[in-house]
Amino acid sequence: MLVGDSLAQNVRLQPDRTALVFGDQRFTWRELNDGANRFANAMLKRGVKAGDRVVYPLENGVEFVHIFFGLSKIGAIGAPVMPNQVGSEIAHVIDDLEAKYVIVGQTAKQTVNDIAGARKTLEGVVGIGEHSFGLDYAKLTHDASTEEPDIMRDPDAHLTIKYTSGTTGTPKGCIKTHRQILSCGIINLFHTPFIDGDAACIAGPMAAGANLSMLSLYVLGGAKIVMLPKFDATHLLETIQEERLSIVHASQSTFTRFTGHPDLGKYDLSSVRYYSGSSPVGGNDVGMSNLRANKTFKGQFFCAYASSEAGGRITYLLPDDIDAAYAPGGRREIVESVGRAARLCRIEAMDDNMKPVPTGEIGLMAVKAPQVFSGYWRRPEETKEVFRDGWFMTGDLLKKDADGFIYLSGRSRDVVRTGGMNVYPAEIEPVFRSHPKVKEVAVVGVPHPDWGEMVVACVVPEPGQTVGEAELIDYARERLAPYKRPKQVKLLNALPENQIGKVLKKDLRDMLVAESKK
Repeated sequence: MLVGDSLAQNVRLQPDRTALVFGDQRFTWRELNDGANRFANAMLKRGVKAGDRVVYPLENGVEFVHIFFGLSKIGAIGAPVMPNQVGSEIAHVIDDLEAKYVIVGQTAKQTVNDIAGARKTLEGVVGIGEHSFGLDYAKLTHDASTEEPDIMRDPDAHLTIKYTSGTTGTPKGCIKTHRQILSCGIINLFHTPFIDGDAACIAGPMAAGANLSMLSLYVLGGAKIVMLPKFDATHLLETIQEERLSIVHASQSTFTRFTGHPDLGKYDLSSVRYYSGSSPVGGNDVGMSNLRANKTFKGQFFCAYASSEAGGRITYLLPDDIDAAYAPGGRREIVESVGRAARLCRIEAMDDNMKPVPTGEIGLMAVKAPQVFSGYWRRPEETKEVFRDGWFMTGDLLKKDADGFIYLSGRSRDVVRTGGMNVYPAEIEPVFRSHPKVKEVAVVGVPHPDWGEMVVACVVPEPGQTVGEAELIDYARERLAPYKRPKQVKLLNALPENQIGKVLKKDLRDMLVAESKK
């Protein structure tokens, strides 16, 4: 079975049940699959064959789903790109992949128009929506066959290449195969099974890796998918109420905004079974408490560790774990973890010589799992760097307790080396987050002539709250060892984030270094 087959499977099982809701549009599984087949067969007629690359800087919409599954059905390789990226970023992806086609919507049409002529491998541009240039998507697919393409495909063939966010350098293409994506979905369904009638939400950009993974999972599980154009807390609350959503996924940053909505208690959230995220707990007790304060909310939380290279979720902190942690006498610190290794996944904390470190000590995160990516597109040396002795090295630091719960201690590159000691931001940030006047925090290391680096906490206060540097340093003094205490606290209105909500610590360091030179 391949990824495209999971869509066709739902046609056989529930052809006329609603599959996708987007705005006022509703599509059955038969209609959704027909659209994917039309696109697939249209691209075959244009000469796209197995192994060819197609880049699509697209906003959310039914066409995104058609393209993702349609390319799967013909063995082509798709590369989704955030549509608001600048021309040089999109050009880099096209050139790196030697892409044959680009499919563009309204957001990126001018950007692609400006760069397309200089791309040597491009054979065509397909435009979606009004006033697009190139081939018109609607005309291209209108008369195409709805039959399943008769193509022999290899489950270990490349399916999608997702470029990393590039927070530390030039973006690299992470290769995923059909087998890897399906393995991730099957493991998801083992830990958090779907039931008949589930309705799941995609509230962020489809071109982001996490939401593409959610799309694959929801189709594999046969859940109705409600896709929003973009994240908006009010719209999400309205959608949960109106569509009776049972599964809601969010990133850490969107979880914070969603649970901090001033009218959270006014909405009917009784349909929600699972609220999941990359880390909806771990220092976010306030958000969990806000949701639980809604009298209609009867759902459960779970969270996971995931990354593009890891192939999706490889750990789970399950509802029973969280409930036990909050029960009288429970181990409350468990909610600061990302749970335990998922089924079929092995995760260890290693030293520099690839030997497991003792329980409770910090080591390099090493992973063996069926969904781990195949490597970076045409970057053998960089691929070799992240695979050691058969293990994928995530670049994160972790420690495991005696029960197997995994606690992240930051990125290996984020370790602050001060006065000959290693300081891990992930040990400091929860302390500041526990302060009632602190909304967000990011800890970084800044060069210092005496200590090598000094610890700096960048803090965003809660709205309407006033807090000073001295107050926060005193707060840390009572809760952290001397070498871990920040030497400076920088108060900010917001932390810099990339397009998918990850805090850009490199930008914070650069800002602080620049300020120190003034």
